[in-house]
Amino acid sequence: MGGIGDLYDLTNPGDIEAWPVWELKGPIKSFALTHEDGRTVQASAPPNGLDLIPSGRVVKIDTRPGKKTVKNDLGVNYWPLLDVNPQFWQIEPGESRASIKVVTGAGNSSVSLSFYPRYASYM
Repeated sequence: MGGIGDLYDLTNPGDIEAWPVWELKGPIKSFALTHEDGRTVQASAPPNGLDLIPSGRVVKIDTRPGKKTVKNDLGVNYWPLLDVNPQFWQIEPGESRASIKVVTGAGNSSVSLSFYPRYASYM
């Protein structure tokens, strides 16, 4: 395991790209999810100093084609809170890396990543 901001190894056992679904559990003041090629989805800290994601809330960032949603567990749309021009990124087959940077509030927070490997098929 690494620390916040470290590069994490991602392994996609599929034949084609897979799209991550992130879950961020507050308290979180800001975050950046960055692919090794520099594409980033991030949200800066609110100017009022409050937590972006309050304690006990979970924000789900679904990057799958046809989904592309950023909502919390109460259904609140967090898309407007992302920094300008979020660059959702896929996980290519094989090995790649990503950086997770989080500024936490007071309390325990977490970030998780899941994806479904996809396989090319022919009829």
